[in-house]
Amino acid sequence: MTDLEAINTRTARRTYTGQLNKADLRRLEHAVLEANLEGGLNITLLEDGADAFGGVTNSYGMFSGVRSLFVVAGRGKEADLFEKAGHAGERLVLEAVKLGLGTCWVGGTFNRDKIAASLPHGQVLVAVITVGPIKEGRGLLEKAVGRVTSRKRKSAEELMEVDGTPPAWFTAGVEAAACAPSSNGKQPVRFHWKDGVATAAVPDDSPVQRVDLGIAKLHFEIGAGGRFALGNGAAFTPAE
Repeated sequence: MTDLEAINTRTARRTYTGQLNKADLRRLEHAVLEANLEGGLNITLLEDGADAFGGVTNSYGMFSGVRSLFVVAGRGKEADLFEKAGHAGERLVLEAVKLGLGTCWVGGTFNRDKIAASLPHGQVLVAVITVGPIKEGRGLLEKAVGRVTSRKRKSAEELMEVDGTPPAWFTAGVEAAACAPSSNGKQPVRFHWKDGVATAAVPDDSPVQRVDLGIAKLHFEIGAGGRFALGNGAAFTPAE
């Protein structure tokens, strides 16, 4: 499965069926190492994080059978921490999808204090990502949550603002970004094409939206081919 195929396959999954097998665990641990080296982050793969989800529910969705988690964290004073965390965390999501695993970004519906207490001094917990084996079909709860989020999902056209006619790679990038997960499905990232330059930005630059920015930038990069600079409103450099 390619990265773009993983983007088009991924859906948030909240019901898991057991532990990661040893082969998947090794591949994901290697992916975590690469993500930390590239982004200067402190992401860990927690094999049994079930206690962080014990009895926690909210209106946006419930979880069951959670065992394994990506704990996404980094140095609190590091510039662009939240954007880097979104970009690196979503890379791990796509790697898990390639293995046939389910994932879900989680910002608040878990015991944050319990996870944060395990982090080294100076590290900030950004989010966790549940990961694990899943049934082939979604259960009733997952279908219900999926219907709610799909009704809110914006089209690629709604996510772009263009001055003139953008190149095909720009449109392909936005189409991939339209599939990106975001906090509560709000999709705040907008992609701009003006004077021959592509940029991406969020409106209020909050930590939550910076995570969304990093996630959406990764999707755009995969769809378009190339790389964004860090920062809100930063420019994209297409691959040669």
